[in-house]
Amino acid sequence: MEKLEYGQKKQLKFLNQREKFRTIGFLSNEKHNHSIIIEYKKEYRFPRDTYRIKFKESFDHNLLPGLKNALCSYKRVTCNEFAKELISKFGFILNDKKEIIIDKNMIIKNIPEEYINDFNEGFEM
Repeated sequence: MEKLEYGQKKQLKFLNQREKFRTIGFLSNEKHNHSIIIEYKKEYRFPRDTYRIKFKESFDHNLLPGLKNALCSYKRVTCNEFAKELISKFGFILNDKKEIIIDKNMIIKNIPEEYINDFNEGFEM
């Protein structure tokens, strides 16, 4: 069973596995106008490196509940634990510019068979 709650304050919560994999599908499609970045502590004077999902422009009302409920100021979701899982488990790639590279073909290989339809649904939102 996949984990459904992330963050020190459990700020990112998915209702169920299907919502989690729809969200991963959503984040796998760059047309949704977002980026996943790391803000390094020494550059920003943070106590630790911080992973953020940032929405570059206004986003539509179809944002999935887990992301919508975790959204904080500046149209972003801060959740190191979930972002690290996207890299380590689902095939998102960290580049030299501190951005997470999205390659749907790489990511979908890591999605359990029973959640492929949910992943694709999120990708197509």
